[in-house]
Amino acid sequence: MTKKILLLSGSALLSACVLFGATIPAGTSGAPTAFGSISGTVDTSISNPFPTVSGGGTTMSASYTEWVVAPTGGNEYCAGCLDFIFRINNTGTSTTTNDIIEGVTTGSYASTFKLDIGYATTLNGAFLAGEDPASVSLSNTGTVRWDFSVPGDIAQGTNSQYLVVATNATAWTTGVVSVQNNNVSENNALVPASSVPEPMTMGLIGGGLAFFGLARLRKARKA
Repeated sequence: MTKKILLLSGSALLSACVLFGATIPAGTSGAPTAFGSISGTVDTSISNPFPTVSGGGTTMSASYTEWVVAPTGGNEYCAGCLDFIFRINNTGTSTTTNDIIEGVTTGSYASTFKLDIGYATTLNGAFLAGEDPASVSLSNTGTVRWDFSVPGDIAQGTNSQYLVVATNATAWTTGVVSVQNNNVSENNALVPASSVPEPMTMGLIGGGLAFFGLARLRKARKA
């Protein structure tokens, strides 16, 4: 009977360590994940204009909103894991003097995190019509990028769809978000923080405590 209990405990421990999803490795790019609709608890949000930047005969004018969301029932990594979600608005009005937006980046995302990068059309029931990215990437230094250069871009007076980074983080801290074309402008953003053990680590700790508790129980019975 004891051997069966130990076997089941080991199986549960291994199951707790399995992560599912299209996790993107650092230093690579690929197609964005289409998340569709996301619903959950908004931990916090920020909304700001980007600083106006001019150069090369054009001006970058844009704004953004970011939500940190704990999806209902958890995301692909764990219950309580956080999604970092952006909406980018090109507030320029002139097709000749205002930049289009061909790239959006945010960071820094530590290498300890698992990331699935893409876009969604609906957040907590609010549908957003907008431009979706052609590709996404994660640099070796932890910068996430959504690329809009081909086939479309975020034109003057339009916006992106919800840009999503699903993570296995359970806390957040400050980082940066930027928009790029001829000019680059950046502002504060929210990014994952390593203030608590990752879900996998928690599973290992919990499994270890259960194992040692069982061992002590067996020792007490023998005594």
